[in-house]
Amino acid sequence: MVRPLEKALFDKVGPCYTTRRDLPWPGGKSELEARMEGVGKELAGRQIASVSSRDGKKFLLEDGSWVLARASGTEPIIRVYVEAASEPRVAELLAAFSGVLGID
Repeated sequence: MVRPLEKALFDKVGPCYTTRRDLPWPGGKSELEARMEGVGKELAGRQIASVSSRDGKKFLLEDGSWVLARASGTEPIIRVYVEAASEPRVAELLAAFSGVLGID
């Protein structure tokens, strides 16, 4: 359900949904970097427009959605952030990215 303030914002700039998941990752930062190389040129059916390594690795897709992953420095997890224009697309991107990393 979209709240009135969200509706006003969505009407002005378009819809935006985000999530953050902490996924188990005992492999360490170098293993994560190696697995993220396997993402390729597309994710969940969309071309990757650019990749940034500023704070983790962020994959910006042609439709404006994105996925960012970064290894925790203190726990055996990775933090995955996803933003897209719909909640189903957020879930789709999270599932596709988790699949590339080999996490169910």
